[in-house]
Amino acid sequence: EARMKGRNKPRPAYIKTLDDHAWHNASLMERALHVAASQDGVKEITPNWSPVIKTYLAVVGWFKPAPWCAAFVTWCLLEAGADRKKLPKLAASTYYWWEWASKNALLLGQPKARSIFVWNGKGGGHTGFVSQVDPSDSDHYTTIEGNTNTAGSREGIKVMRRERRVGEMVYQPRRGFISLPDSYFEASA
Repeated sequence: EARMKGRNKPRPAYIKTLDDHAWHNASLMERALHVAASQDGVKEITPNWSPVIKTYLAVVGWFKPAPWCAAFVTWCLLEAGADRKKLPKLAASTYYWWEWASKNALLLGQPKARSIFVWNGKGGGHTGFVSQVDPSDSDHYTTIEGNTNTAGSREGIKVMRRERRVGEMVYQPRRGFISLPDSYFEASA
């Protein structure tokens, strides 16, 4: 029996926010956001490490503690049915996420619900999902991101929801918002 994948990938049992029908009909980015929300509160036990964070890092080829925000984004997309071969080759790096999105014309200048924010500069970078954009103020958006904390650090300790501003990113030379179309689903068997 062929493995169900892509759009036909079954809803993971830990997704309680969508039923099977809604999961099947959801876009790739909508599914990824539900996956990310299901991880809210996952926390490091030691710096950059726990059994769950180990799973996130493994999908990007890291098998020891490391900054894990991009690994979290990648893991969520794969759980949602994305094709690993269509994502950045070096998906543990915010720089390569930004470069890949730029080359593939996927980078937006403003936040959009169900997109991925990414920034990278001399001091490193950070990434996560945009869950909502304030309709009255497009500078403010809500995220679900890994390796952060209540202060918004890129070296935090858990998956959590945050409020962010586009203005926080203006000093980063590489920044933007990535919106993946459903063509990034893995082809069905």
